[in-house]
Formats: sequence, C-alpha cells, structure tokens
Amino acid sequence: MVAASRIQLTGDPAADLPLVLTRIQELEQQIEEQRPHQPMPPPAERKGRKLIFGQFAFDGSRDDQKVITWLSKVDNQIRVNVRAYGDPLEEEDKIMIAENHLDETPLRQYTIKIQRDGRFTTYDDFANWIREFYAPSDLLGHYRQQYRRCRQQQDETVEAYYLRFTELVAKLDKPPELSWQVSDFVNGLQYEFSKDLQQYDDMSDFKKITLTEVLKRLSRSARLAGNKPKSTNKNAKPFEQRINSNSKPNFKPRPQTNSTFVDNPKSTRPR
Repeated sequence: MVAASRIQLTGDPAADLPLVLTRIQELEQQIEEQRPHQPMPPPAERKGRKLIFGQFAFDGSRDDQKVITWLSKVDNQIRVNVRAYGDPLEEEDKIMIAENHLDETPLRQYTIKIQRDGRFTTYDDFANWIREFYAPSDLLGHYRQQYRRCRQQQDETVEAYYLRFTELVAKLDKPPELSWQVSDFVNGLQYEFSKDLQQYDDMSDFKKITLTEVLKRLSRSARLAGNKPKSTNKNAKPFEQRINSNSKPNFKPRPQTNSTFVDNPKSTRPR
C-alpha cells in the first residue's frame, strides 16, 4: 500500500500495471541493499566442496621415472581443482588428492608410514617421502654418473645428443643450475660443433644462454654451411669413390682418335 501511495495511478489497469511492477522492483532492490552481507568464509570452512580426482594410480614400482611421472599427474590434478574452484587448496586437500591416487600396495605402505610417524603436514613433505622411498639412492647415483660422462658420440647428431642430455637432466634428483647445464652440454659436444659457438660473447660465462638457444645456434650454423653433414672419419674416401659404380662417370680421359687414320681399324696408313 505504501508503494501505491507513491505512484500516480490513472485508474486504467493496463496503464497502471507497468508502474506498479517497476515500483516493486525498486523496493526489492532497496531491501537487498540494506540487508547486511556476511563475508565469504575462507576456503577451509566452505561446506559442500568436492575434490576432483583423476583416473590414474601409482602402482608402487621402485622406478624413479614412474615416480616423477605420477607426481607430475598429481600436480596437474591439484591445478585442475584450483581452476575449478578459483581458490588455492589447503595442504590437507593436496595430500588427500595424492592419497586417492595410490594403488593398493603403496597405499598400505603409506598407511604404515603415517601410523608410525604421523600424517604429513605439507604436500611437499609427502612428495619428498615418495621420491626417497620409491626411487633408490643407488639408481639416482647411477644417473649422476651418466650425466657426468655424457658426451656426444662419434656418429650422433646434435639433436640426438641434446635429447639424451636433457633426459638425463630430468632424471637427476637435484638438477644443476641452468648455466652449468649449458656449459656441460657444450663441453660434451664434438669440437667441430662446439667451435661454431665460439663467435658468441655470452658463451664465456653461460649465464645468459639456454640449452634451447644453443641448439638453435648450432642448427643455424648448419644451415649457413649448406646443411651438409660433417664427417669426422679421417679415412673417408673421396667423393667420386663413394659413388655407386653403376652410376659414377668415368673419371679417366678418353683417348682421342687421330683424324688422319681411316675408320677401318685394320688400316694403319694415312689416306
């Protein structure tokens, strides 16, 4: 009735109805603005949130590569949850996601661990325990030895050496700094390739260069040189001797025919 007293009605229902509806909307908006708003509770206190789990599981193999791959999948699943809800996850939620992706055997081993030492307080502590328990130290030491001895093989392309080198870096428990990786990679190159990098000033301290940029420079040098494969075989035969005998031309000069002799091979007298 209060709303009606503030509206000048015409007495025509068809004309007055839009005015009444507009006034009702204004009053509802005023009431909503005057209502005290409660602050949004922190993520840990919100009710009804359901974590999103994937379809993968760790089988408990003592294989560092499987451990690294599984932890990477768990990290991705954590990011999926953060993206879905728009808020950072609590450490307990992160650990819960990891627990739900353990197969039967590693889950039993994990249960024994937390019953004896208590639950993990951070996800990083959990991930470190997984690495130490399922990635044997002697295997990590083996990868370190392989990294120290990594060199480009005699008949190995730069791209193949780069792939093998970066795979070894990924297997290390504590990868070296980027500048050390670049210097180790360059020192492992064959000289005929590493000499192409000496023209660059930033190769003196390796601090402002990456492995990807080194590979690009080597590829550029190969293109500028005509993209010809560089042979390191000192005993390689000359080019004409490496051609198939059925297709190579006769490199010996043909004997010239004396025009003063007749075409008859039996004749030896001039005409």
